Amino acid sequence: GGSVWDKLDEAQRTRIVETAAQCAATEPDEDLTFLAHSVLGRQIEDLCNEAVQAFQKSDVVGMEDLLSRALALDPENLQARIRMVRMLLKTGEREKALKLAETYGALMKIPRLSSAPEIDGDPSDEAWKNAFAGDIPYRTNARWATRLTQSKSRFYAGYYEQTLYIGVLAYEDDLSKLIMQKMNRDDGTWKDDCVELFFDPFNSEMDVYQFVINARGVLFDSYQNNNRSNFECEHAAGVFKDRGYWACEFAIKVSEMGGHTITADSIWGIDVMRTRIGPASEQCAWWPTFGSSLKFHLHPLAVFENAPPVTHIAPADRAAE
Repeated sequence: GGSVWDKLDEAQRTRIVETAAQCAATEPDEDLTFLAHSVLGRQIEDLCNEAVQAFQKSDVVGMEDLLSRALALDPENLQARIRMVRMLLKTGEREKALKLAETYGALMKIPRLSSAPEIDGDPSDEAWKNAFAGDIPYRTNARWATRLTQSKSRFYAGYYEQTLYIGVLAYEDDLSKLIMQKMNRDDGTWKDDCVELFFDPFNSEMDVYQFVINARGVLFDSYQNNNRSNFECEHAAGVFKDRGYWACEFAIKVSEMGGHTITADSIWGIDVMRTRIGPASEQCAWWPTFGSSLKFHLHPLAVFENAPPVTHIAPADRAAE
């Protein structure tokens, strides 16, 4: 049992990693370079997991050393980067963590909108003008290293009062190939061409809300991977052949998610993903999660600009009231 990698001794792994590092730095062939980065990524994940174990044993120095070694192997590795950011948060270095996340492109600074967008499946109205805008460039199913998608996607994020708004443009050359068979709520919309949204308002890496909207506008929603609870939210989608994309819009009062409120000190875990089924087989993400969208500890971060300076109540504290 176990993988070949797990059966190697430390000396064998070291030789392979050293060879991969040299290949990643000098090899012109794109496929070989990706393979080399994948080998480095495998070792980086092991180091990151060891760092988590060190933190659980209150060995902060050991955790920092392991994550530093992971980043030294491949400074561009996005798993090592987000793990370092989250380590800084865990050790109370909030501002340093946010600055590093912004440097890495792993921070969504969500602005307050001037008005509430109309949720009609077409995020082109004036209300979206000042929203945070980003691409969805990474494949999520690349296990150890990042690869760029073959598709183009654009998303927008903003808030108005205590409601969060997300809009997504999903470009396709041939929109007639879209798969949108699911017609009922919670009926496996992720099997269609869809957009997936992940919100972790308390940044717990566990208490995550997932919303999936297919190109027909049908919603799947879940909390902690359980879809038995439906959340009050607005959602719509539309196919715009003259513009070359299908689009969706989503809005939810943040109080629906654990009684949370948007404040200046809020730091959320968040990710925006897109699944292509009909035109191509591709899973895409704003930030890659290396094989599974449910690796919440790899989700990037979000803060809210111009929000009221009131500290939120953590789940454990709220339960004690």
